[in-house]
Amino acid sequence: MLDWKSPLKAEPNYYKGNGKPALDSNINTKPYRVSEIFPFWPRPRGCIAPDLVIVEYRQRPFAVENVFAAVEIKFPGDWVRDQQMRDYDAIMGGKHQKKVALLRVPEDCTGTTPDATKEDDSRKPGRRKSK
Repeated sequence: MLDWKSPLKAEPNYYKGNGKPALDSNINTKPYRVSEIFPFWPRPRGCIAPDLVIVEYRQRPFAVENVFAAVEIKFPGDWVRDQQMRDYDAIMGGKHQKKVALLRVPEDCTGTTPDATKEDDSRKPGRRKSK
């Protein structure tokens, strides 16, 4: 719909050695994918991919100079690994750039508690709230 020009890029690949983005050969805002069947795997050899990259200007490639933030998302049971975060930081220009963020779900989601995610029985079809 946006012709690959969304400001959000899911798991875009960056080459570890030089930090260059792995771009599709036809569309410079589209991440390169090895497979159409499994779009995120396998990853091109020598690449790493943050879970989400937010770009400043959506009609430009997701090169580091156009990245607002690279976000690593961790769900319960998925652990933060120091080396992974150091690799993302190195690609995004080092600690002075402060472009790498960690989002832990549900802990970092404000206003969300385990009890708040349960559906209220009164909203289910065919059930009424007792008076």
